[in-house]
Amino acid sequence: MSLPTLPTELLSCIATLLLPSIQDVDSLAKTSKRLYAITNPILYHHHIFHQDSSALIWAAQHGKPDAFNRLLQEGANPNTRDPHLQTPLIWAAGHGRPASTFWNWFSPTPTTTDSIHPKAGDYLAIVKLLLSAKDIQPDCRAQRGATPLTAAATAGAEEVVEELLRTGKVDANTKDKSGQTPLLAAARHGHFRIVQRLLAEGVDADAQSEGGMTPLLAAAGAGHARIVKLLLAIPTVDPDQQPGFGDRALLTAILAGHTDVVEALLANEKVSLSLPNKYGITALATAAKRGHPDIIRWLLAKGVDPDVKDREGMTPLMFAAERGHVEAVELLLSTGHRLA
Repeated sequence: MSLPTLPTELLSCIATLLLPSIQDVDSLAKTSKRLYAITNPILYHHHIFHQDSSALIWAAQHGKPDAFNRLLQEGANPNTRDPHLQTPLIWAAGHGRPASTFWNWFSPTPTTTDSIHPKAGDYLAIVKLLLSAKDIQPDCRAQRGATPLTAAATAGAEEVVEELLRTGKVDANTKDKSGQTPLLAAARHGHFRIVQRLLAEGVDADAQSEGGMTPLLAAAGAGHARIVKLLLAIPTVDPDQQPGFGDRALLTAILAGHTDVVEALLANEKVSLSLPNKYGITALATAAKRGHPDIIRWLLAKGVDPDVKDREGMTPLMFAAERGHVEAVELLLSTGHRLA
């Protein structure tokens, strides 16, 4: 008698005896459709009751709603956590991104914004399954404080953000351990519609991180002009906020060469054009150092002082000449300024 022809009860016993070797049971399941049907429930049961529902984490991470639903039906814990305290809801809300990336200011920002993840529908389906589960914790936190809402805002998961806010059980102003809010995460990554939705929810538009980073600063530094304009329209937003590290929004945008952001900031009456940073460097001096002639023209047209000196006695013209920015030098000389 061959193995596949054995009675179902006997095959179940054989599969159970192969445990805890998941690989062996999995290999057995792949030999025929009948063995797959017999052993698959055994594998699910083992993952749920002997491996802390680890398969649920895997299914959420990789966007597998069918497997996820089966695990829930078999009794898996929807609030289970991985070693970094990340729950299935955080994994699915963040479209499979690890929570460690949600607060890293120095990780690369996306080249496109408001893009749709190829498996967005699968992750959304998992989120909906979880939010309908009994005793689900929609505002749970990972090891570094990221919540499902922070994860969704970072990933640009608009529909997930909507589902989470609709529960009425999440704090839209929540901060992770770096002080980052969902709005700050969305602004930095250029997710315009999520920024709109969070502002409509009434979140603090000028909330600061531990280092003094604000949504406006984050958007300006990353070059998201539409978001900058949106935030500047909020009365409580201070465009001249100086963070603990780096520069205020105008200088940050000039340093990064984001001319569209600079243009948006210069058009706003709340922005102080001549306010220096802690080293005495002004917006004009920064543009001269970087060699941005268009920005220099805009600032001069706004009437900024071309002769202002920093703490070391350097003028914008000196910076431009020192760095060989010929066009910038010519523009500054045209104001009547001369090298001392």
